[in-house]
Amino acid sequence: MCCAEALKILFPSYFDRPDRQLLVPYPSSDKSSEHVKADFKPLAPGHDDAARAIQVAHPQPAMTDSATCFKAPSSKEVLSELSVKKFAPSTERKILWAVALYEEWRKQRIESVVPETEIVFADIRSKTLHADNFCYSLSAFLNEVKRSDGLEFGGKGLYSLVLMIQFFLEKQGLTWRLIDDPEFSRVRYTLDNLMKKRAADRVSVRKSASPISFADEEKMWLNGTLGEDSPQKLRNTVMYLLGLSCALRGGQEHRNLRCPGHDCQFTVCADSTTGAR
Repeated sequence: MCCAEALKILFPSYFDRPDRQLLVPYPSSDKSSEHVKADFKPLAPGHDDAARAIQVAHPQPAMTDSATCFKAPSSKEVLSELSVKKFAPSTERKILWAVALYEEWRKQRIESVVPETEIVFADIRSKTLHADNFCYSLSAFLNEVKRSDGLEFGGKGLYSLVLMIQFFLEKQGLTWRLIDDPEFSRVRYTLDNLMKKRAADRVSVRKSASPISFADEEKMWLNGTLGEDSPQKLRNTVMYLLGLSCALRGGQEHRNLRCPGHDCQFTVCADSTTGAR
């Protein structure tokens, strides 16, 4: 049974009148999407096209020009460039620094190795880089690398080296996770032990401000850096005193500065003449 016949059975009284017939949409290709009315034609008696036998028509928007839907065809160079993982410029510089440090270490180790030995230090730029050989080389690199000033890297610096080298391998097409993958457990254990050892030895690259002694402050007063006889000196003095009293103190000292409070270093005074506070 077609849809038209089913509608006639369900609503016989409605279709008994001659002025009421089933309507189906009649497609028209020259109508734009702005038209909200569709063309209709009566459904002939006994029509078997069930897909078009509907009572209410929903007009379909006309096809738009393909030139407005898509950009120009992409070249292979553009697609290749988009398929490569990219990093921020600052991260790119760190990646180059870590790779250059590893390659310099590898060069020195190759020169110092006895020719008869079978030790091979992995070339990080090789297209046939093997995980086992690279795992051994990277572990040795982490244990022997030092900063440019001759001091050892802290735990954070070693971790950053591993991360930057991993980013470089990702750019080379190798999706290795040097800290998470089981095949690189040697690197993970080496890094973990070195970080614990450097933490125990208090090896850190964190910068700390040098304390300002009373002699340094007296020198600034004597040489004219601090004073009140010029706007520039007054600005320097206010900035120094505010920094000394508010920025370079601990939490308890800050709480003691509140007014009113115990041993408060600030006093609110009033002018006896004008009453200004």
